[in-house]
Amino acid sequence: MEARHHLTFEVFEVGRLALKEYLNLVVFYKRRSFTRTQFQKFMFAQSKPFPEMFDLAIQLKQTLD
Repeated sequence: MEARHHLTFEVFEVGRLALKEYLNLVVFYKRRSFTRTQFQKFMFAQSKPFPEMFDLAIQLKQTLD
């Protein structure tokens, strides 16, 4: 799974690969004991905001305005 992730993550990150396609290639390329919905719920539950990135986005926007 790690190797598959490294091969596809950058394309996914820049928006050239949908989440469904990414998961098909990285996780669901073989039969699993859990469903896609279960996996996505788990995955989204792990996501946490990174406040420093919000600050950076605000600063970048201010410099572009």
